[in-house]
Amino acid sequence: AAAFREDPEIALREAMTVVNVTNHAVVLGDWSRVDAMLARLDALRSVATFREDRDIALEEAKAAFNVTIAAGSTGDWSRVCAMLARLDALRSTAVFRDNREIALVQIRAIQAMTHHAPEDSARRAQALLLQFHDDSQVQFEASLILLSIYTAQRTSAAQLNFVTTTAAANAAHVVFTAAGNDSAEALRIPVLQVIRDCYVNDPSGDCARHYELCRRAGVDFNQVPDWPQSSS
Repeated sequence: AAAFREDPEIALREAMTVVNVTNHAVVLGDWSRVDAMLARLDALRSVATFREDRDIALEEAKAAFNVTIAAGSTGDWSRVCAMLARLDALRSTAVFRDNREIALVQIRAIQAMTHHAPEDSARRAQALLLQFHDDSQVQFEASLILLSIYTAQRTSAAQLNFVTTTAAANAAHVVFTAAGNDSAEALRIPVLQVIRDCYVNDPSGDCARHYELCRRAGVDFNQVPDWPQSSS
């Protein structure tokens, strides 16, 4: 009814329902229903009253994230790219550009395509690091992406340089500062390997600072294993 068309509470409930239906649809592989639900979100946000509604935009971001994860697990990269484009469109809207909740959803969506599109993922992560330079959670999660990409290229036989050693070391420093020397070995070892790489390449400036921070925290770099042998 026209009286309810611009009611913000009803609109938000609709958006939340769309997300729930989308979640069930992706589990079932019902992509036609997924597309129908995304179209409902588009129709909802086409109403001027809701175009800049933060809560509705966040629900749309959640839906895009859920689709990204499901599509990435089946190798449907065109759909993944479409969802990342949807998130880009959300964050290109001035009122949402600095919204950290939407930014965090975008980072978690980027993680789904890190191995498929490392160069694009690195570019996106670095842009978020610059924009949200004072947000510890964004810094941590975006740094994990750069760390993952650097680790993959460091253990690959191909000559890849999507993430420089210095950028990787800065990311490793963020992760080490947040997680500490007592973090899980699967995370701790590559962090220390990256910091050592940086120090070996350039034992000055940030590289030296990161290295010394770890030493003061009790890290014995002689005990840090070498990188696994490169593979193609």
